[in-house]
Amino acid sequence: MTNEKQHIALGTFHVVITFQVDPEQFEELFDKVSEFLKKEVSRNAGFLSAKFHTNKERNILINYATWKSQEHYESYKASTGTITELAKKVLSFNPVGHEVWHILN
Repeated sequence: MTNEKQHIALGTFHVVITFQVDPEQFEELFDKVSEFLKKEVSRNAGFLSAKFHTNKERNILINYATWKSQEHYESYKASTGTITELAKKVLSFNPVGHEVWHILN
């Protein structure tokens, strides 16, 4: 590593949302989040993809949504003036974590 000032280019932007649920509710949660992403989020400019991770007990669901940039994500958030019924159903599962990450290129 040198003493020269290094420039870091920011790449894609990730929103990570974590849910904890009873295993009996896992499928319902997964279905609602999937539907929400497909019907409401994916139609927005700059949305690239969404991935899911879970543990073997199926009591944790982690959603990674990838956006082209933070500006695209912020624009999406600003455009959602009212919370839809589908969004309310997802939020009823009380996400326990919400983080944003820049991926460095």
